[in-house]
Formats: sequence, C-alpha cells, structure tokens
Amino acid sequence: MDVILEKATNDDAQSIFDMQVKAFMPLLEKYKDYDTNPANETIDRVFTRINNPNGGFYKILVDNILVGAICVVWKERVHWISPMFILPKYQGKGYFIK
Repeated sequence: MDVILEKATNDDAQSIFDMQVKAFMPLLEKYKDYDTNPANETIDRVFTRINNPNGGFYKILVDNILVGAICVVWKERVHWISPMFILPKYQGKGYFIK
C-alpha cells in the first residue's frame, strides 16, 4: 500500500471540498457546531487554504486514490494542521506515511 501526500492545486478544490463536507458532516449533525465545523465552510475557504503562501492543502493518496486531505500552515517556527480528514470509507484502516 502506497500512501503519499501531494500538494493540491485549484483544480483539486471541488474534490477536496466535497470530501471535507462528507468527512465532517457526521460531527456537524451530532454537535451542531455550525460556526466552527469544516463541513459548514464554503469552497472559497478551500481555495484560500490551497493558495496560502505559508502552507497549503495536501491531498492524501492511497494507491493513487484520493482518500483525504491535510492543510499545513507554517509561520516562522510555528506549524499547525487544520483541517485534516479522511473519507469515512477509508477511516480506521491504519494508513501511514513512511
């Protein structure tokens, strides 16, 4: 099993947006956290993250299948991840990046 991260481009925005909604919708329905849940964000937010000069969205590919994404941002010595998600179908499979 081959797991890789690949920098997302604007062409990936719709796929990432759709996956983000699908991955976070169960939590939105459970907690009703409409102001903070990524399932409630717009696609414009995905474009902003993709084009962030201090980071970006990275696609998570397993055997060349897009299964999720991770947004990594850095500024000086500080790095953070938000959001990170895997489609429900692929969660709990123990994927890891070597």
